[in-house]
Amino acid sequence: MDDTLLHKRGRHVFALGWFRDAVASTRKRVATASGNNWVVLGLAVPIPWSSGCFLCLPLAFRLRMPGRGQPGCAALARELLEEVAAWFPRRDIILIGDGGYANKTLLTDLPERVTFVGRMRLDAAVYDPTPAAKRKGRRGPKAKKGPRLPSPSAAAKKADGNRNGQGPWVWQAVQARAYGRTRRLQVVSYRVVWPRVLGSTGMRSRRKPIEGIGRAGRAAQGERRPASSGRRPYCELRRRRRFKKYSAPRKGDLGRAARTRCTR
Repeated sequence: MDDTLLHKRGRHVFALGWFRDAVASTRKRVATASGNNWVVLGLAVPIPWSSGCFLCLPLAFRLRMPGRGQPGCAALARELLEEVAAWFPRRDIILIGDGGYANKTLLTDLPERVTFVGRMRLDAAVYDPTPAAKRKGRRGPKAKKGPRLPSPSAAAKKADGNRNGQGPWVWQAVQARAYGRTRRLQVVSYRVVWPRVLGSTGMRSRRKPIEGIGRAGRAAQGERRPASSGRRPYCELRRRRRFKKYSAPRKGDLGRAARTRCTR
């Protein structure tokens, strides 16, 4: 599940609007462009003659209308999911999306045969799925969740500071195959509930920067390159070009410059 921006201009283009351009945007700057915003749901099909490679075939799509009061990308994605799930009533569905679709609009009351895999917020407020035992004589409703757990970013920091390799906050070595390559990953995994988005539905949170990716990927994952590598860090300061302030020529400057060129 993803959305794409088709760049268009003109007065007679239907559903033309200004939307976020994911290609031109950066971590500190959000770029917008004029065009049509399409939400597409595709089917990942393995390629027979290539091991570990998949081809995404579009199954359904929706055109996002500009303006206030119109459904967003997450609402259109939920419509596409319900439509495709009706086509295959006996199939288990694994839905993959980016952080823009990990919200309450798409994930509320998902069917049991649908599993969502996506990127959650690094500062998400997560809790232990096992509620604490209620004390005797204490009034009030029964707790639906346990104590609060560290967010994904805080869990990664705890795993970095764990030197003895014991306890729940430990980096675990796993292997995953993607794009025809087997990669070694270091993950910290724990089961949580995200009440703001999923209510009391349990989920598993994993936090890991991937090894072997480029500099842009390292910066996006928040991983710093070791100082012993001998290379400059990815985020480096660039020198600004200094332009001299323009000032109007004074009387006699033009003639003095002409005489200087003639004498040389």
